[in-house]
Amino acid sequence: MRTKPGPSRYAHLSLLSLLLAPVTFAGSGECVDPTDPACRPQSGWTLCRAPLASPVTRPTAEERLRAELLIDAGRAEYFAGTRAELGDGFQMTRLDQVLQADRGSYDSDSGTFHAVGDVYYREAGVALTGTELELAIESGAGRVEATRYALVEQHARGSADRATWNGAGDAALERATYTTCDPGDGSWLLSASRIDLDFDEGLGEAEQAVLRLKGVPVLYTPWIQFPIDDRRRSGLLMPSIGNSKNNGFELAVPWYWNIAPNRDATITPRLLSKRGLQLATEYRYLYQSDDNPASRQEGLVDFEILPGDDIYGDDRLGLRVVHEGRPWVGWQVGVDAGVVSDKDYLRDLGGDLAATNTNYVDRRGYVSVTRSDWAFLGQVNYLQPLVEFQPYQALPQLLFDYTPYTEGPIRYGLDSELVHYDRSTLAGGFVPVTGTRFDLKPWLSAPVDRSWGYLDPRLAVRYTGYALDDQFAASDSRPGRTLPQATLDGGLFFDRSAFGGRFRQTLEPRFYYLYTPYEDQDDLVRNSNGQSVVFDSTLPLFEWSSLFRDNRFSGADRVGDANQVSLAVSSRMVDDDSGVEHARFDLGQTLYFRDREVTLPGQPVETESSSPIIGRIRASLDHNVGVSGSLTWNPHTEHTDLGTLSLSYQPDLVRLLHLTYRNNGDDIEQTDFGISWPLGAQWQGVGRWVYSLRDKTNLETFAGFEYKSCCWAARLVLREFVRDTLFPDDKELAVMFQLELSGLARIGDDITGFLSGTLPGYTKPRL
Repeated sequence: MRTKPGPSRYAHLSLLSLLLAPVTFAGSGECVDPTDPACRPQSGWTLCRAPLASPVTRPTAEERLRAELLIDAGRAEYFAGTRAELGDGFQMTRLDQVLQADRGSYDSDSGTFHAVGDVYYREAGVALTGTELELAIESGAGRVEATRYALVEQHARGSADRATWNGAGDAALERATYTTCDPGDGSWLLSASRIDLDFDEGLGEAEQAVLRLKGVPVLYTPWIQFPIDDRRRSGLLMPSIGNSKNNGFELAVPWYWNIAPNRDATITPRLLSKRGLQLATEYRYLYQSDDNPASRQEGLVDFEILPGDDIYGDDRLGLRVVHEGRPWVGWQVGVDAGVVSDKDYLRDLGGDLAATNTNYVDRRGYVSVTRSDWAFLGQVNYLQPLVEFQPYQALPQLLFDYTPYTEGPIRYGLDSELVHYDRSTLAGGFVPVTGTRFDLKPWLSAPVDRSWGYLDPRLAVRYTGYALDDQFAASDSRPGRTLPQATLDGGLFFDRSAFGGRFRQTLEPRFYYLYTPYEDQDDLVRNSNGQSVVFDSTLPLFEWSSLFRDNRFSGADRVGDANQVSLAVSSRMVDDDSGVEHARFDLGQTLYFRDREVTLPGQPVETESSSPIIGRIRASLDHNVGVSGSLTWNPHTEHTDLGTLSLSYQPDLVRLLHLTYRNNGDDIEQTDFGISWPLGAQWQGVGRWVYSLRDKTNLETFAGFEYKSCCWAARLVLREFVRDTLFPDDKELAVMFQLELSGLARIGDDITGFLSGTLPGYTKPRL
């Protein structure tokens, strides 16, 4: 029978049902689970093996009421114009709704279906079977007895003695089970006296719940709340458990507070058996203006405290504040500032405050403005040292660059800096020199660009002046320096067809000439002992970019004298069709026409006639194999200053293999081997081995495995590592374990996060 929407409250039945052929149900011979859509009319989804390509679309109640209602039955009896008895198998369809049963009835006055026998019901996102069902057409509420159900968006299924739902996003399951595993897979199962599902909030709650792994009960709780979608919500997160030589047994139980859509906090008590109880909190926020879409403010506040550390013997705490903002177009403001109670805090406790550089804790605040022809940056940088050396602090530093667009052959610009340097009193009461430095460099160039090459001559004048605070300085309180500079940068482009026209090989020679006259700069800043002082200048490691710098020193306290030319050549192999670069080779060296007499305090004059030779190579073979290497070789000492060689093989996101060799010619000679490789259909092995050839010891070694299926994963990693490279024999052993139950919880250490940060190329898996 077929009904169409009309002016009445409910659709009415037609006597056409008497003429329709009986409905045919799909056979069950190949079905693993009665709720599997393959057993019933096709729905286009399965639980785990075929993840959804797009979210489920649910019609509204109004759309369903306006839609055509179709009932097919092997036998139908019509009573009093409002009730129909359906037998010999019947099927109801309306939009996304499908109801099948051996027999039942439909009352158009109350708008309810009653079905008994082999009952199957499906609507968008839900499929279930049972022995008896009642369904209210208008409200969408229903009840089913002895049910087995499947939730497509949650990739979940289970059973219940009775399931009821109100049509408004709430469902209740009595004496029920819940899992995200495939039919026939009993890897994990949550059973409870009652399970409530709130689809509007994305939450599930279970009473008198037992968690079983492979049928073995491992956890009981009188009440548990778990997510059934990816939305944020307040509540306890799964604990992390670990053990280390430094801290002993560790247990962290985080509580997440979803304060507002744009604000949240995580409060984590952390028990360290050897030290005590630590409390860590993290607060995050994000603000975006409706009136100004470009305006965005976000940040976080981390605070950690460990009262009365049993090993350290005192209170220990750490604080970090991070803020990034874009109040207007082209504007950026930010803060990244931290403080720790003692120099060993990051080494001992780490946590969210841990940084890659454990010698200092950053305290930086900045504001920047960028326009089409100029840029401004103002910042303060006040480091907290965790070592004996006390650095100069930039309080504040202002930088302004001006490069206007010009249509003529002449271009010009200005680079400038104003910075005040401060420093705390050193050991023994020694008062260091402090003061303000102003650096100004206007420049003029006349570049010529052609398809076959380019030439860029440039002239500049660099003035650096100081206003030193009078604190026992032996030098003039207003010293200054003015130096002209001249550079000439040029290159040519050649190319040819290679390998039968598939590739284009380029040859790109380049030269860079630099001239800066000599001026003695040792007297610019001196301390009370008559020693020359620099605020921030250093001599960076010689690398490829050093060939084309206009000052061999970083910072403005030293401008190196120069009469030199850098010669370099590059060659690239480019796919002619796709434009992808498959290989590149670089080779370069600087030739000096005179000694470099400007030096850092205490350093000798550089007299070599040429720099080290730098070579680099990078190649990818059939998109899976990569080779890269670099070599800095000093021809005067016949010594390798720095050398690296890396081989990698990564045909997909699962298989990864890399080997790296590093040698700085002095105190570092290391090998680094990493692997991530499948050990079967569901097993994955990971490992890394960093070995110091100089010290003949392992710096870091870890090995582990991962087992993952459709609905759960387990990961175990054993790790031994050196905490401080200055003490290579001081090693720590850590055991990390993680259990992930898809759609329910993740228990233990964040192993996937650890591997993402330590194993190059590793990709976090998804269940």
